[in-house]
Amino acid sequence: MSMTSKPEALQDEIRALVEKNPSTTLSKLAHDHGLEEGQIMPLLSPEMAVAVPADHFMDLWKEISQWKRITFIAINDGMVVEVKGTLPQGSSGHGMFNLHEADNPIGGHIFINKLGSIWLLSKPHFGVESHSVHYFTREGKPMFAIYVGRDTETRQLLEEVKNDFLTLKAKYGDHS
Repeated sequence: MSMTSKPEALQDEIRALVEKNPSTTLSKLAHDHGLEEGQIMPLLSPEMAVAVPADHFMDLWKEISQWKRITFIAINDGMVVEVKGTLPQGSSGHGMFNLHEADNPIGGHIFINKLGSIWLLSKPHFGVESHSVHYFTREGKPMFAIYVGRDTETRQLLEEVKNDFLTLKAKYGDHS
């Protein structure tokens, strides 16, 4: 089935595939259906994926930058980059959101004018509980994702950060 299929049938198919294999990746679902990853998000169940209005970027970033530990992930066709730590506060300037903070390994620039959607996702990743915030371009292409941090020894989600994520998900889920 592809994006030319009836929306309800496509949504039913995507949800059935995820129910059968909750760890299936967004990239696989998108590839198999001729979609961009951001186009998969609204097809997932509302318990799994909650939209955040893109114009709430600054408020959301401010909240996430308070989390004790995250994993920042950026993916392109040739690699996956993962940085564990805290999110820098960031600041706007020169048409970008700039990530520069002393002693923070996450740095760079976000082309904020390309941001199309933000999604809060609760979906297993390789068979383990996972919660993340995904940022997509207007075309539905992934920009980056921020995952709830894990304890470095036990690999368990940090309960405080998980609760912060679930609070955000409930807040934005109420407005969907």
